Amino acid sequence: MNHWLLDTIAEQRGRALREADRAQFYREMGRELSDFDEELLRETTAALEIAVLDLKIDRLADEPERLDLSRTAAAESFRLLRVLPLPEESMAAGTHLLRTSVLAVLGDRGADAARWLRALEMEGQWPDLPLASQNWGERCWATLTDVWLRLVRKKGWDDRDMVLERVAELRGAQEEFEREYLHALDPLEAKRSALELIAIYHLAKAADVLAHYITDGVQACLRPRDRFWDIPVPKIDSAFDNLLVPQPSWSPSTTQQLRKLVAAPYLAPNDWTPRSEAYFVFPLAQGTPGKQCGLAATGVYQPSLRSPWLAANAGEVARWLGSQRSEDISLGVDWQPNDRAIAIVSPQDDGPGNRRGSRDYGLMLETVHTTRPSIVLDESFPLGKDEVLAGTLSQARDVGTLAAITARKLKVRGPVIAMHSRPDYVWKLAEKLKSGQSESVSDDVRFVQDYVAAELGAQFPLVDMLAHGIGVHHGGLPEEIRMLVEWLFEKGQLDVLAATTTIAQGVNFPVSGVVMAATQYPFGQSMPPEDFWNIAGRAGRVSQGQLGIVALVARNQQEVAERRRFINDQTGDLNSALIELVQVAADELSDLGGIVYRHPEWSSFLQYLVHTYRQMGAPDNFADQIEQVLRGTLGFEKLRAMDSLLARRLLGGIRTYVDYVAQPQQPLKLVDSTGFSLQSIRTVMTHRGNLGPDSWDRERLFRHGDRTLQDMMGVLLRVPELRKNLNSVLGGKTPDGDKLARIIKDWVNGEEITTIAARHFQKEGGDEVTALTKCGQNLFGKLSQTSSWGLNALLAITASGLSDDERSNLANLPSQVFYGVSTDEAVTLRLLGVPRRDPTGRRTGFAYRRGFANDSSTPPGAVGTGLAAGIGFSR
Repeated sequence: MNHWLLDTIAEQRGRALREADRAQFYREMGRELSDFDEELLRETTAALEIAVLDLKIDRLADEPERLDLSRTAAAESFRLLRVLPLPEESMAAGTHLLRTSVLAVLGDRGADAARWLRALEMEGQWPDLPLASQNWGERCWATLTDVWLRLVRKKGWDDRDMVLERVAELRGAQEEFEREYLHALDPLEAKRSALELIAIYHLAKAADVLAHYITDGVQACLRPRDRFWDIPVPKIDSAFDNLLVPQPSWSPSTTQQLRKLVAAPYLAPNDWTPRSEAYFVFPLAQGTPGKQCGLAATGVYQPSLRSPWLAANAGEVARWLGSQRSEDISLGVDWQPNDRAIAIVSPQDDGPGNRRGSRDYGLMLETVHTTRPSIVLDESFPLGKDEVLAGTLSQARDVGTLAAITARKLKVRGPVIAMHSRPDYVWKLAEKLKSGQSESVSDDVRFVQDYVAAELGAQFPLVDMLAHGIGVHHGGLPEEIRMLVEWLFEKGQLDVLAATTTIAQGVNFPVSGVVMAATQYPFGQSMPPEDFWNIAGRAGRVSQGQLGIVALVARNQQEVAERRRFINDQTGDLNSALIELVQVAADELSDLGGIVYRHPEWSSFLQYLVHTYRQMGAPDNFADQIEQVLRGTLGFEKLRAMDSLLARRLLGGIRTYVDYVAQPQQPLKLVDSTGFSLQSIRTVMTHRGNLGPDSWDRERLFRHGDRTLQDMMGVLLRVPELRKNLNSVLGGKTPDGDKLARIIKDWVNGEEITTIAARHFQKEGGDEVTALTKCGQNLFGKLSQTSSWGLNALLAITASGLSDDERSNLANLPSQVFYGVSTDEAVTLRLLGVPRRDPTGRRTGFAYRRGFANDSSTPPGAVGTGLAAGIGFSR
């Protein structure tokens, strides 16, 4: 649907919006825009407002297309108005802010308006309105402007309380000022002013109602019989726009649970009638692993897919959820906390340099059109150069140097995350970021420095990095140190965080910019588009300005083109992991019993079959039932359409495996208690040797000189589910249970990380940082997790003859391996978040065993808060 006025100004709208984006970007980057076309924005805004009013006035024309058109025009008006300079006169400034905020709400940009208003207050641009004016009309207008701006801004409870206070003050002053104000006017002007006051009173009452609703949930409408004010209220029924927010539910009995959110006042002839609606959200098993998906059922219980990642095969998913006649109705919301700009930064040749034969350079930031809303400039934005990091063009074409210069240019706006693909690259990037910065150490930073020095040595480079406002975050660092670095960054104690690209997996930092030196994960694995947008969403978080900048660096024009293609990649199809499993093992589907040895990823599917068989009571027709379930999955439906022969081969393999599972004396119960497939359990039973109940002696197991743990690790190296991680710790060399056991013993018995790294991970002639990084990646990320899982499973398989008391005494043994501690008390403290070692070097449980637990002088919660307060104990 079109609107005649919007069509008329279409070309002008485009120019005005590009000019607004340009103005916002330059302002956020602290640059003056000398040729800003202010008049273009004012003229375009006036036309857009007329179109919004025209579309809103016709209440009978409530088509979705008309509403979308109105929202778009209002949102564009907001984008234009917020970059215009504020009037100097306070009431004019307040009116401008309110006008802009109302358009933002009408355009579904209320959150953006709230951030914009908060930022203006922080910058000292909040208007000083004449709230105590002796002119009653001016005071009413000032109060009305103030309360509605506060309701849009929503700055905590203070704004809500101030709204109620302002309205109460206005009500109390009405009798004193109103009559004198009206009597001082001539009759015609008095009549006009009286009608104006009536409107103001209604809007003030609306603000009061909304403020109460925010906290009390009380719904109210203004009615003609309400004599809230002394002036009789005309016969106008005023209500509010309503936003239905269905409550998360788990049963149809809660379909009436709704919340009504009041948004902005309007005139309406009828009361709002709630509609029954509820969402039923649960994990979508057929979704991509690690992605948040869910199913929802609305009032008539028709299923719908809810996922932040828009699937390209939405129609196919819709038909799976419904029927062959089902169609997808995509309701996508590209949620983002702030405006953002996706850009590519590359060095530009600026001619001959100062050095003989060298070329000068300047970094240019070029914004990119994306499939999602983002700010785009018509021209490149100059970032300049950094003589300290790169004096010539050839030096600037190093990808780490490019990322460091870009991060240093952007950090003046707020905290920045600079990412690279591998830990060793991250250390080099952090070293470049540190160059030329002054040292200023707070107590918090000094506390973390002391902890890092105690755990990894005073010469560990992170100690010095922190003094320069630079943090490092990657999987090769101990978990406690990563937590402390995150804590400092969230508190604003660090300027830049150098991290691996795996930080996309859930770390939630408030940052103003993200710089990406690579678009791959370690070992060259390409980053999926949804992970890139997850990273992009970290830029411009609340309290970090109005604009988030995501900058990908490129050394030359070829890389610029590659980065551009990467940014604009679409999210792939929503597929089941079953399809990939079947395709990889196509020729081996007839032997699912042996498939796990060659393809360990099949273990979960085989465990699912055994678990379901037990849950259903081992029915004789289980193969028929599981086939019926499988035929109802999205993965099998797609597989059958792609390759019917492969689908039939899978069903045949499942039937054969079910016959194997149904054989007598199968240890099916152990499948659920160990997390191993039936084949892996059989493997452990075959190769357990002399391991039995007598092998599980806590005092002896981690003692140097005893070989029991070596024998256990040798058995676990044969388990398909564990083999890959354990072999990776060994560097891909011949399986060596002895080395794994020695590392675990050092870890549990309290050896320092530096000692473990030097003893087991440092190559001859290698540097300490590389050894520590490799130690961290293997010890924290693989060995401690995998071996604790394996030992727990091995305990379940080999120690069935132990008494309940004996098994209870061993309950924490896997946790000792996971946390790297030697006592139950230490495990308890680690569960409370206490690190392995505090800045004094004491081990976890040391003070506990010396009476700390019974020390009445210790304040409640001191142990749990030890991480931030410096009270923590380690091993």
